[in-house]
Amino acid sequence: MTTALFTSFAAPDSGVFESQVLEYGRFMKGLGLHFRYLLFEGLRTGFAHRRGIHDRIAALQLRFAADIVIHYQPSPLSRLGLRMASFRMRAALRGITGQPALIQARGAPATCAALELRRHTRSVRVIYDARGDETAEIRYEAACSVSRRDRSRWLRRAERMAILERRASAGADHILAVSEPLKEHVCAIGGAPPQRISVVPCCVSPGRMRHDPGARRAMRSRLAIEDRFVVVYSGSLTPYQLPDRMAALIEALRERLPQTHLLLLTRDHAGADRWFDRLSACGAVTVVDAPFDEVGSYLAAADAALLLRQDDAVNRVACPVKFAEYQICGLPVVTSPGIGDLSAHVRATGHGVVIPLQLSPREQAALVAEAAASPRWRDSEQIRHAATRRFCRDAYRDTYLELLAELGVVVNGRDPDFPAS
Repeated sequence: MTTALFTSFAAPDSGVFESQVLEYGRFMKGLGLHFRYLLFEGLRTGFAHRRGIHDRIAALQLRFAADIVIHYQPSPLSRLGLRMASFRMRAALRGITGQPALIQARGAPATCAALELRRHTRSVRVIYDARGDETAEIRYEAACSVSRRDRSRWLRRAERMAILERRASAGADHILAVSEPLKEHVCAIGGAPPQRISVVPCCVSPGRMRHDPGARRAMRSRLAIEDRFVVVYSGSLTPYQLPDRMAALIEALRERLPQTHLLLLTRDHAGADRWFDRLSACGAVTVVDAPFDEVGSYLAAADAALLLRQDDAVNRVACPVKFAEYQICGLPVVTSPGIGDLSAHVRATGHGVVIPLQLSPREQAALVAEAAASPRWRDSEQIRHAATRRFCRDAYRDTYLELLAELGVVVNGRDPDFPAS
């Protein structure tokens, strides 16, 4: 079994870390590559949340049989912060055999720290795991800031991130991008040749989204939604997720289809009370804090799913993992234009409907009601089949093996307990 290092400049976020880091690691272990995980976080976050972070890491280590280490350090994005992370990476590589040593770095800061190490250790190969336009994400935070002081702090951080993104794009040995628009963005900012970039969308493990008609009926009965047209949303309820637009759409849709019911899979109960109070008052919403391993069971109880985002620099390169989860559960998706490759995917397959955000909620509801009558909308088996071909990691097995071979990384000793599927 070949060992490599997976590193990120963030504590493990909820849900996404499991599906996009640890489940990915389980898949790669099936191919013969075993990751050790090295995470970095700022001192401020460490002081405020250290106990919760360490409890979560301990639970993840037990559940995924993963080796996860986290370090807290001052000013992680500064030159000093990157150098300190580089030293930690060097120490972590001492226990890794095989040449060259592989580091997969999630995000630009982790990639730049790995590139700093590569300056002194030529046998290192660095994969830049690009998940989005990180500079645009920080500028969005700046735009949402209430105080001038916070806005200035975020804008300074954005300037620093832009430098790191350019450096990561230009210097990495290979780049993984989650969408074609992100590939174009990476090429534009760092001059990376297209052949050095592989596009692999956010994928999920199909086993976690297994379809069972009997289990679906049981879940709908348990939630008392057997006779409803159930639209599900899974995730946070920050303004970035447009909860106000979701609420307005569901209210308008109920005017056309009174049996419409919203299933909210979220931990944000305060946000649910704030944004969906009118739906709650008429018994048209169910809020569930679903554990990670049970999300698929709740999704399978729905008839359609929601994914609305603004058409902006952040979302034009994005690939939200919830889309893959929805579609592998056989759900048509009500989405908006300009979300990475996903809006085009919905238009091409008919497995959902793209609704322009400039339309009124009633106009949007009319489009959804019309789409819901389409045979493609109701063909959950075909939706699952198409999604498995595109959003299952096994579909990219050859991509991963080819890029590892290109980097000179030999994988062997496939673990039969971690099938590559």
